Amino acid sequence: MYVDAYISPGGTGLMYVTGGSRILFAVGELGAGPRWLTRLNTAQVPLLSVLVMWVVGVLFLLPFPAWQKMVDYITSVTVLTYGLGPVVLLILRDSQPGLKREFRLPGAGVIAPLAFIASNWIVYWTGYQTNSFLFIVVAVGFALYAAWFHVVAGKPAAEFGWKHISWLLAWFGGMWLLSALSNVGGGYGMLGFWPGVVIVAIWSLVVIWLAKRAALPAADIAQEMVRIESTL
Repeated sequence: MYVDAYISPGGTGLMYVTGGSRILFAVGELGAGPRWLTRLNTAQVPLLSVLVMWVVGVLFLLPFPAWQKMVDYITSVTVLTYGLGPVVLLILRDSQPGLKREFRLPGAGVIAPLAFIASNWIVYWTGYQTNSFLFIVVAVGFALYAAWFHVVAGKPAAEFGWKHISWLLAWFGGMWLLSALSNVGGGYGMLGFWPGVVIVAIWSLVVIWLAKRAALPAADIAQEMVRIESTL
C-alpha cells in the first residue's frame, strides 16, 4: 500500500503536468496567453509550459494539511473541468454541424446534458467547504489572468470575450450557492438530498441554455477551429 501510495499519485502528477503543459501551449498559440508558452525544445516539448505546470503543482500542495484533503479538492476541480466538455460539444454541434471529425457521438443531445448534470452532482456532493475553497481558487486564478490580459499584455476588453464567458459566473456562482444551501460538507442544511438533486439538475440545464446564448458566433468558432487545426 505504501508503494502504491507513491506510484499512483506520481503517475497522476506526471500525466497532469504533461497534459497541462499542452493546454498552456494552446493558450499561447491562440494568443490568450504569452507566446513564450509555445517555445519547444529539440524534442518538441514545450519545456517552459512544463516548468510552469510543475511550479503550480508544487504551490498547490502548500495549503493542504493531509493527502485526503488534497484529494477532495482535486476531485472537485477535475470534475468541474470535465463538465466543460459536454457544454462545448453541444455548442459545436449547433454552430458547426458539418465539421469533419473522426468520431461522432450518437445521441449527444441527450448524453451531453446528462453528463453535465452528473458532473454538477459530483461537485455538489463534494460539499460546501471544499467548493468554497475551490471557487475562491478559481476566482483568484481568473483575476490574475484578467490582470495579465488587460494590464501586462495591454489587450482591449473586446478581445477578452467577457460576454461569451458570462455563463461561467452563473454556473460557478449557482453551484456555490446550492452547495451552501445543502446538507453536505458544512452546508446550511436548507436542501435535503432529493430536493438538492432535482434543483442541481434543473440548474445544469439552465446553465447549458445560458452557455449556448453566450457562445461565439458560428463564423468566429469556425475561424478558431481552423487555427487549432493548423497547430496539430
